[in-house]
Amino acid sequence: MRFHTTIFTIIFTVIIASAALGAEEVLYARYPTLSPDNQTIAFSYQGDIWTVPTDGGEATRLTVHEAEDIRPHFSPDGNWVMFSSRRFNNFDVYIIPANGGTARRLTVHSSNDYGSGWTPGSDSVIFTSHRNVRRNIYVTAVDGGTPIGLATTAWEHLYGGRVSADGTKLLFASGSGLSRWWRRDLRSSLVADLYVQDRTVEPFTSKRLTTHDGHDLWPVLNWETGAVYFVSCRGDWGQVFRTDLEGTEAAPMTTFDGDGVQWLGSNPQGTKLVFEQGFKIWYLDPDEMGPRPVPIRIATDERENLIDYKRLSDNVQWFQLSPDGRKVATVVHGEIYLLPAEDPKMGKRLTETSARERFLSWDRDSRMVYFASDRNGNYDIFALDATTGEERQLTSDDLDETKPLPSPDGRWLVFYRGLREIVRYDLQRDQEDVVWIEGPFLDGGVEMTMEYAWSPDSKWLAYTMGGPTFESNIYASDFEGTQYNLSLFVDWNYRPRFSPDADYVYFTSSNRWDRGVYRVYLEPKPIEFDEAAIDSLFI
Repeated sequence: MRFHTTIFTIIFTVIIASAALGAEEVLYARYPTLSPDNQTIAFSYQGDIWTVPTDGGEATRLTVHEAEDIRPHFSPDGNWVMFSSRRFNNFDVYIIPANGGTARRLTVHSSNDYGSGWTPGSDSVIFTSHRNVRRNIYVTAVDGGTPIGLATTAWEHLYGGRVSADGTKLLFASGSGLSRWWRRDLRSSLVADLYVQDRTVEPFTSKRLTTHDGHDLWPVLNWETGAVYFVSCRGDWGQVFRTDLEGTEAAPMTTFDGDGVQWLGSNPQGTKLVFEQGFKIWYLDPDEMGPRPVPIRIATDERENLIDYKRLSDNVQWFQLSPDGRKVATVVHGEIYLLPAEDPKMGKRLTETSARERFLSWDRDSRMVYFASDRNGNYDIFALDATTGEERQLTSDDLDETKPLPSPDGRWLVFYRGLREIVRYDLQRDQEDVVWIEGPFLDGGVEMTMEYAWSPDSKWLAYTMGGPTFESNIYASDFEGTQYNLSLFVDWNYRPRFSPDADYVYFTSSNRWDRGVYRVYLEPKPIEFDEAAIDSLFI
């Protein structure tokens, strides 16, 4: 067999998620911003910058680079769109004519640079960068030059900078919201709060506007009224809130349920708002009643083939040869794949979920695969027919259930429940039979090794179990659950396996300052002495 040299390279077919083939309304448009005349929304979709009328309609592509282009912002004069792009391995700030043309790179640094706004005269852009110890807010001219930091102290992490119309105020956020914005229930010293910096008198001073114990994100400053808009999760979901430069009590402006508001944007003046919610783009006029969705249609050819072949050569998390020796099932990047054991050139993907599949094992028929998946929040046990792709969930306990292992006769399945139980499942009756063995099993249920094994006659289970001084020993249990300590070493013993005739249990031990493989009789044998052989001649 040659599978051991090629299992770590799998080629398989992928159906790429596609946008509409015709002009259909799209989902997952991201990072919206609004033009100064409120007539056009720019957004990111499939890695490019697009524009669409504020009332919705057919979108027009603005950038077409193969790199990812995100977070657009219109200039106050409406002539340019700033965006961040990963065209040279990290995100830098670019500008492009609002009506289309060639993009121009404004920042060059190994750190990621994310644009957040413009200066009122449209001659400079404001961006966030991690280039000097902490994230800071910088400004750089569109005609070139060295970026200048706007904060005067090395606070935590500053981002989302917006400048007032007269240039005397800098609104920004401080905290972990740039990278952890999705943690709507986060309560820690790292939550994002809003600040305003007075830039009229040096040294510049900053005033805290919000003190909520959760994130306050994506601030927008209204140049006309001084209102401050932002997103905060002060209930079940993130909503748009309004306060002012004095930090008065914030009032909600939206009441979404089922999904929160993300990535609040605006026109350069901050008088009209746009944002993401429910995988759509929404428009909100603070002077009117409630937001409205913006229907976006895109008619475009696919940038890539809908069917692609991928070669996966690393991150193999688990693999097992089938009992018939013809197939190998493996877990790569949290998905289960099947490939031939002999000369594997093409693999077949068996699962396709956003969850992690782990700890697979074959049934004796070499058709059924058992595995654990956290697709329902915690790990449950599933059965998968490798020939048809049909799945069946076997367990649904609140505790993690991991490492399913069928018995050689195909009647039983064992698995860990939490770290203190080994459960026996009756596959013929399709129901749980009994909590067979109680631990503790230390980390046996989560480590990337199988810490128990069936005897060939399916009557015994050998397993690793922790002792009172946190050593681990090898035990065996009969079908009634009687436990026998086989190793009796006050050290680390693990990986039990039966001999083919079930007379011995092999295991690895790290006792005696070295690691070695040992074997012990499953059932004690009578001791025979050489002297007894001579004495037997007289019987």
